[in-house]
Amino acid sequence: MQSIWSISTQQEWVSLLAHGFTLFVALIAAHIPAIIISLIVPSIATTIVMLIANAFIDGFVAKNVAGWWEEEY
Repeated sequence: MQSIWSISTQQEWVSLLAHGFTLFVALIAAHIPAIIISLIVPSIATTIVMLIANAFIDGFVAKNVAGWWEEEY
């Protein structure tokens, strides 16, 4: 049993593969606004601000995706 953010997840390899793929797609979708902003305003300041903002966004997305695979007792 694996625990991420105090969320126990399934550990079969197929489940982990699906979880990883879903997380990959969700993170790509979450980064689309950051990519657009970086293309419109290309600068080091934009990069730093987006890095900090995306750290929180990535954590939120990853925690929600992990919740989809939460094991029930």
